[in-house]
Amino acid sequence: MKNSFLPKILTTLLVSGIAITIGTGMPLSAHAGDKGEHSFKEKKENRNKHHKIREQEEKSLRFKDKSHSKHVKSLIKQYEESAKIVARQGGDPAPLLAAAEYYRKQSKGKN
Repeated sequence: MKNSFLPKILTTLLVSGIAITIGTGMPLSAHAGDKGEHSFKEKKENRNKHHKIREQEEKSLRFKDKSHSKHVKSLIKQYEESAKIVARQGGDPAPLLAAAEYYRKQSKGKN
């Protein structure tokens, strides 16, 4: 009876040792880079790149898609209705109205 714990302890230590040995050989997580978080400047540059890409896509859509103007009118209407609802509930409708104005300018610039 005394020796029944010895094989269990040795098996546990052996399995633990193998797991630790395999674990140390594994590559680090993809998120564990040494660069850290992007700086504010890099984030702003990325936002500007995405903004330019979106503008280019919208311009190409205006020329290719015949239903684009209907879609834009629908978006303007939806943003304005949402802004009214937000204002009634005590929120700030300015971002929604700004989005509606953005699309309104885009549709006028097309003509």
